Amino acid sequence: MKNFKQILIALMMLTIPVLVNASDKTFIKQMEKEISGMEKISGMDSWLNQAGVFEKISKENSGEWLIFYYESYAYLKAGMEAKENIQADRYYDQSLLILEKAVTLSPANSEISTLKSWIISMKISIDPMARGYELGMQANQLLSAAIIQDATNPRPYLLQGLAAMYTPEEYGGSKKVAADLLNQSIQKFAEFKSASSIMPSWGLDKAKQTLKEVQ
Repeated sequence: MKNFKQILIALMMLTIPVLVNASDKTFIKQMEKEISGMEKISGMDSWLNQAGVFEKISKENSGEWLIFYYESYAYLKAGMEAKENIQADRYYDQSLLILEKAVTLSPANSEISTLKSWIISMKISIDPMARGYELGMQANQLLSAAIIQDATNPRPYLLQGLAAMYTPEEYGGSKKVAADLLNQSIQKFAEFKSASSIMPSWGLDKAKQTLKEVQ
């Protein structure tokens, strides 16, 4: 009887990793499908629908920071497609709220810090005079933190380049500064090794397009 119990426990221990791996594979395949489909999304309503899809997936994968990252990303894109500032601001706030769930699961994460900076920058764009100083400092600090957290990540350099493009020279911006940062971003995209197929991959096309505009 004792030997039978030992064998049973051993079999259970062998089965647990298989179940976990199967679950991970299911999640990854599900996410790969949704992420690839995002390339074709346009319009506020479509992005809101996508956010709803990620919310449903999160109910069974609440320990995965990436699911909240992408749900936050979808709300950000919905805000960018909104026609009214009040509506856009509401979606940006929702995006930030969802992203805090990702922060809880994965603190000091370069991708999360970068996305948060982007969302805050979009909130600034709604009312630059009232929000520029305070939120601008937050956005810049987040990008600096993102680079410290992972200096190989090309996305914070992209956002720094975009910011420099629209910042007056007396405040440290210029087309030359923007071009230098965008070149850094493109170089890092070429060298970047993604940890998995569902990690964030956006930005390269934007970096190349913007570099042409500032040259």
